[in-house]
Amino acid sequence: MVDFRNGIYTEKFMYKDNDGIEQTLVLRPLPGKHLAALFGVVSKLNTGTGENMDMSKFDKETVQDLYDMCLVTLERSNKGVNKEDLEEFVSVHFLELFPVIINLHFREK
Repeated sequence: MVDFRNGIYTEKFMYKDNDGIEQTLVLRPLPGKHLAALFGVVSKLNTGTGENMDMSKFDKETVQDLYDMCLVTLERSNKGVNKEDLEEFVSVHFLELFPVIINLHFREK
C-alpha cells in the first residue's frame, strides 16, 4: 500500500518573535478547494515564485485571496490557535509569509 503522507510536502516559515528569538512554523499545504484561487493569484503574478514575484500586479482581490490562503495554511498547520491572534499574525507577516506558501505548492526542481 502506498503511504501518501510521505509525499506531502511541508515548508518551514521562520520569523523572530517579540523577544527577538527565531521561531519556526512547519506549514502544511492548502486543501484542494483553495487551489483554484492559488492558481489565479499565480497567473496574475505570472513572473515566477519567491523573490521574482511582480508585486505591482497586486489588486485588492489578489491581496484578499493571498491573505485568506495564509490564514487557511496557518490554521491547518497549527490546530487550536486563537482566530484573532492568527489574523494579526498574518497581517504582520503577510509579505514574508505568502511567498513561502506559494513556493510550497510550486516547488522548483
